[in-house]
Parts: sequence; C-alpha cells; structure tokens
Amino acid sequence: MKNRITVILGALTLLLTLHIEANAQLSEEVTKKTPELPGELMVDFGFNLMTGKPGYWSDTHWWRSKSVAIYFVKPFELSKKIEFRPGIGVSLDKLGSKNGDFLGDKYEDVDDDWSYTKAQYSLNYAEIPMEFRFNITGNDHKASPFISVGGMAGIIFDQKTKVKYDLDGKTRKIKEKGDQGTSKLRLGAQARIGWGSFSIFYKQYFTPVFTSRGPLDGEDITYSTIGVSISGF
Repeated sequence: MKNRITVILGALTLLLTLHIEANAQLSEEVTKKTPELPGELMVDFGFNLMTGKPGYWSDTHWWRSKSVAIYFVKPFELSKKIEFRPGIGVSLDKLGSKNGDFLGDKYEDVDDDWSYTKAQYSLNYAEIPMEFRFNITGNDHKASPFISVGGMAGIIFDQKTKVKYDLDGKTRKIKEKGDQGTSKLRLGAQARIGWGSFSIFYKQYFTPVFTSRGPLDGEDITYSTIGVSISGF
C-alpha cells in the first residue's frame, strides 16, 4: 500500500513539474513573439472653439464641434527629466452649428422655405505632432507629473459637409464629400499638463479653415481645441 502511495505521489510530482516547465516555456515563447512596442499610443478627445467666425455663426453647437486624435508617439530622452516626443497619427475634427445657417448660402436652390436643423463640417487630417516634455520627478517615473509644449503639422485627407433641414413638413439631408474649399495644410501649437498617462491639453491652429475657394471667402476663421488625453497603451 505504501509503495502505491509513493508511486502515485511521485507521478503527481512529475506531472506538476512538467506542467510548470511547459507553462514557463509557453510564456517565454509568447513574450518573444509579442515584443513591447518602442513607443506609446496616445488618444486626445476635445472640443473645437472657433474664432474669427461671422456673426451668423453664433449658434455653434459644442457637441457637434468635437475632435478625436489618435497618435503613435516615440519618446527620446534628452536628459533625466526632459523628453522629445515626435509622433504620427490622425486628427478627426468636426465644426457644427445648431441651425445650419452658416452653410445656407452655399447652395443655389436655397429659399426662405428651408428651416435648418443641423449643419456640420467634418475635417480629417493626417498629422505629425511633436513636443518637449518636462517630467518633474524624472523620465523613469511612470506616474510623474509633467508639462509639455510643442506643435503639429497636418494635411487633410478627407472632408465632408452635412446639412439637415425641414421643407414642406419633411426632414431632408444634404451630404457632400470631397473638397469643400478648406486649407489643405494646417499648422498649430500645443501645450499639455498632466500626471502619468492622463493630461489636459490645448491646441491652437494658425491656418485659416477656408481658402478663397471656400464658401466663406474673406472670413479668417481659425479654431482651437481643448480636451483630455490618455496615453501609454
């Protein structure tokens, strides 16, 4: 009886040892096949505030004027507390109105019977952001408070216009995709203050939204974005 128990315990010990070694080997293989990315993913979410707009743009809609940007950022250590952080990604921006009157003159068949309920520009950019970040407790501290300043350059790759209006008791829509007379390139500056992977940011774009080919020729409309950011994925 004792011999049987000894054999059983020995077999269980052998199986447990093999199981632990197999798991360790599998974990090592998974680690080798999924190496850590040499950078971090950063997501910005904010709202666009327009300046230089004509008076009839006063009814802009805050939720229809939001921005989402997704960047892959590569930090370079310049000193124990300072990093240079270039990146690449996309910025998906919207400019919207409560009533849509700021788009009305664009359409030749507009008349007094139209009742606008919504209008929105969608401007999508491929963007290269860069910033200098000062980590107060050092670059090695993941939860360090920090401040940063920098800039960005972008090129538009997609743009849309959407108008919703009521006519003869029915809700109708106009959607246009393609060149809306917007600037192809844009330049801007940014600043951030945060702690660890969370920050609050402010972006100011210097390039006017529309060129002389746009629906608002002569209007020097620019905008800024304020919001929150999460990074380190």
